[in-house]
Amino acid sequence: MDMKDVDAELAHIGTAGTPAKRVAVLRRRLEDFEHGEDGRAEFLTALAGELHLVGDFAGAREASLAAIEDGGPTELDPRCGLLMSELEAGEDDRADALLAEMLVRVRSGLIGGVECEWIASTLEEAGRLRQALRWFTLPLLDVHPDDVEDVDMRALNGRYRVRRALGMPLDGYDLARDEWVALEGDA
Repeated sequence: MDMKDVDAELAHIGTAGTPAKRVAVLRRRLEDFEHGEDGRAEFLTALAGELHLVGDFAGAREASLAAIEDGGPTELDPRCGLLMSELEAGEDDRADALLAEMLVRVRSGLIGGVECEWIASTLEEAGRLRQALRWFTLPLLDVHPDDVEDVDMRALNGRYRVRRALGMPLDGYDLARDEWVALEGDA
């Protein structure tokens, strides 16, 4: 299945009623996929997200693990959803091990800024602000504060928000973010 078709079908399913109904639709649809077939991992990742919404963290974990094991292409690394499930379920040791694995993947170039921001937001919601700050900062490591126009504002905004929550002083990235926000307000 072409990934554009997968995205379109998942977008359509995403508008279908309640999360519980979407879980049922996704489970039925997954019966049509062979292991490793393009689209299967993305459907499993979507299923994990919907299971998380209905509070089935064990089911979300299983779906995320199945997506990882499948190894097919996904828009967002399924480990991101797995991290959210582990944190929600209070599985701190597994979450910490997963974060260590994901850090290796970032340093190897296997995951990028979108995943870093997603991980950071998940950590922020879980109250792990120091870790969230690290993950919001990772996409900025190769960027000088004077060159932030090339950076996704979500990383700068998240980093700024977490630094304020931690009571940290403004730094070069925070000041650059403030300048961009002011420029956007003038537009």
